[in-house]
Amino acid sequence: MNAKTNSTRLFSGVRRHCLGWIWAAVAVASVAGCAGGTSVRHEFVMQGQVLSTDESGVVVCVGRQNGAESGQILNVIRHMRTTGGNPKAPPFRREQVGQVRIVDVFDDHYAHAAVVTGQAQVGDMAVLDN
Repeated sequence: MNAKTNSTRLFSGVRRHCLGWIWAAVAVASVAGCAGGTSVRHEFVMQGQVLSTDESGVVVCVGRQNGAESGQILNVIRHMRTTGGNPKAPPFRREQVGQVRIVDVFDDHYAHAAVVTGQAQVGDMAVLDN
């Protein structure tokens, strides 16, 4: 057997050994993630912009694709410009100005909603926090 064949066999054995440890680590991590005492919580926030308002309610850019369903209550958030104060502070703040209830989901992207409390203006965000 020549030196090249011998080194190829050695490298192949080392590679197999390393791959074995990698697979073992993956298996332990996946079992620990499923059976461990800690749970993973996936946050889901559905949000869309208020596109129009009239006496019958608002149209929001939230639809079936986002998980929208009739009856859901969404918080109406307005982004307000901050004035003066600390120059390192963010230039905007979020303020809840009302709530809307989805009445009818038009399609994958849009829904009609009725104002429940407060007010909603074009450009506000309608947000469902779970």
